[in-house]
Amino acid sequence: MSQTPANKFIAAIVIVTAPFAMGAFFLAWAPSAQYAASNPEYDGYVQPRSIEKLVERTQDSTVTVFCKTGKKSGSQGTAWAIDLDNGKDEKYPTSLITNHHVIEDCISAGGKLTVAELFKKEFPAEIIKWDKKNDLALLA
Repeated sequence: MSQTPANKFIAAIVIVTAPFAMGAFFLAWAPSAQYAASNPEYDGYVQPRSIEKLVERTQDSTVTVFCKTGKKSGSQGTAWAIDLDNGKDEKYPTSLITNHHVIEDCISAGGKLTVAELFKKEFPAEIIKWDKKNDLALLA
């Protein structure tokens, strides 16, 4: 087999361009692998890609908590609905988790506790349990 100048030229081009082609392949492949590895569907500790989708999925189970202790005083926070027996199923069928500091004034000052969905009317709520050390409270 004789080597023609064209064959030598093609071999030289392949030798020179092969490392560049492999480098381009790895540069294109690495971010896509990272994108798949950081998908929040598989790992809940990764920042969500779409805040809009996260809000849509969680909005139905999120309420605002109002603790009114006087005409101009009180606190406000957020609570999330969970499937948990609260012992008050007939009167208050939904269990809500919130922070203790949100309802603290209602415990000590005997305030009025209400919850409301976004742009909806307020409903009365009841404090079932609280844990000041871990800043958690269970509402019904």
